[in-house]
Amino acid sequence: MAVNVTAAEAGPLLRIEVLVLVCLYGVVLVAGVVGNSMVAVVMCTQQTARMRNNLMLSVCVSDLLVCALSGPLTAASNTYNNVWILNHVACKLTAFLQ
Repeated sequence: MAVNVTAAEAGPLLRIEVLVLVCLYGVVLVAGVVGNSMVAVVMCTQQTARMRNNLMLSVCVSDLLVCALSGPLTAASNTYNNVWILNHVACKLTAFLQ
């Protein structure tokens, strides 16, 4: 059941919960960005025809964009008890990008 609450009404998370949440999101985001960047570099630098798979490269780039753009915003939203802390335009833009 979705309930609209403001940041003042939402109870703060405990410090250890925030720390664990931020660490887990950080590990996933760094691994996603580094891994997809390495795959993109390898696929773009290899000269053999079998390594030039455009579908695989486009999936890699789209996953890289999701990790880099929507990951930090989702982490920030979850850290603040699912309360959106940015403005209305950023909310619509994030939904469009995701």
